[in-house]
Amino acid sequence: KIYLMDREKVVLIGPMGVGKSTLGRVVAKEFGWKYIDNDQDMATITGKSIEELAALPVTELHKIEAKFILDVMKGDAPFISGAAASVIENEEVQQALLNVNAIYLSIPLEEIYLRTSAGVVGRQALNNQSDVIAERFHRRDPLYRKFAHSVLELSKSPEADAVKLAELIR
Repeated sequence: KIYLMDREKVVLIGPMGVGKSTLGRVVAKEFGWKYIDNDQDMATITGKSIEELAALPVTELHKIEAKFILDVMKGDAPFISGAAASVIENEEVQQALLNVNAIYLSIPLEEIYLRTSAGVVGRQALNNQSDVIAERFHRRDPLYRKFAHSVLELSKSPEADAVKLAELIR
C-alpha cells in the first residue's frame, strides 16, 4: 500500500512532557504556519475547560482526543499540531498518521520522570505516577516509532531541538 505524505501537515507525537507544544509553537512561528494546540483548541472546540476535560473518564477523554487529531489531520496545510499521547493507540489515528508528516519526539524514560514530577500523568493526577508512566512508555514507544515518518531524539536544549525539528520538516 502506498501512502502520499503531506509534508506540510506536521503532527508531533510522543509522551506528555516531551515538548510537543513548546517546539511546535517555535517552529510554526519560524515557518509562518499555524500551530494547533491540542489542549487549548480541544477545550475551545468542546466548550469545556482544560480542567473539565481532565475530569472526564479516561476512555471518554481518549475518544475526544482521537476525534480532535483526526479532524486536525483533515484540515488545510500548512500546520504543525501536537497530538495527545494516547491517540497513538487508536487504529484510525495510526492510519491517518501515515498520510501526514508525523514526527516522534523521543526522550528517555528517565527524562519523562523528571518532566512530569509535578504529579500529573496525562491529564489525570495519579498516586503511582512512576509505574503508570513506565507502563505507558513501554506500551506506546513502539507505536510512536512504527507510525512516525521521523524520530527526533531530543536533547536537553529546546533551542537545539527546535533547529533539528525545523530541519526535519524542511
